[in-house]
Amino acid sequence: MPFSDFAIKKMEAFAGFAGTGFNTGIDYLSSKGGFLGFIASTGYSIMNFDSKAYKSEYDRILDQAGEVAVNAGNYNFFRTTVGLSGRITEINAIDIKLFIQAGISLSMHPEIIVTHSRFGIINSVKQDWAWASTSGAGLKINYNFSENYAVSFGYSLNLLYPGFNDEGPHSHFNLPVRFANFNLGFLIDL
Repeated sequence: MPFSDFAIKKMEAFAGFAGTGFNTGIDYLSSKGGFLGFIASTGYSIMNFDSKAYKSEYDRILDQAGEVAVNAGNYNFFRTTVGLSGRITEINAIDIKLFIQAGISLSMHPEIIVTHSRFGIINSVKQDWAWASTSGAGLKINYNFSENYAVSFGYSLNLLYPGFNDEGPHSHFNLPVRFANFNLGFLIDL
C-alpha cells in the first residue's frame, strides 16, 4: 500500500501514481529468549501504476482536447534487509516485537507510453531497473499455537529512493518510494 509522494495521483514533482499491490517474503528471526534479537528478510513487492489517474491528469492538462491513452506496467521491488528486533511483551501465547532494518533493493520502474489521438506519442518513460539502499520499521504479532509453530501478523513501513534513467534532456530522475506491507504468515521454530 503506497503512501506519501509515491501515492500522489496528480502531476507534481515525485508523484508515483502507485496503487495497491501484493508482496511476499521470508523472515529469519533470532532472539534466544532475550529482549533484543536479529532479523533478516528478503521479499518481493509488486504495485500497479494507476493508469486511470495518469490519464485523468493528461485529460485535465489538455483540457479534454482529443483522446488520451495510457499504457503502463507495474512497479516491482526486490528487497533484502537485516536489522534488530525488540520484544515488547509476551503474554500467554502472544509475542509482540518491533523491528528496524536496513539493506539493499532492486526496483523496476514500469514503461509508460501516453498517446494522443491527434499528436501521437506525447510522453514515454522507458522501463528501468535501479539499485538503492532501503530501510524499514515494523511490528510483528505472533500467536504461538504450539511450542514450535505460530501464526504471524506483520505491519511494516518501507522506504527507498531509487534513481531511474530515461531518454531525453532530463533523463535521470529519483523517485521516493514509500509503501506499507500487511503480512500474514506461518512461523516454524527450528
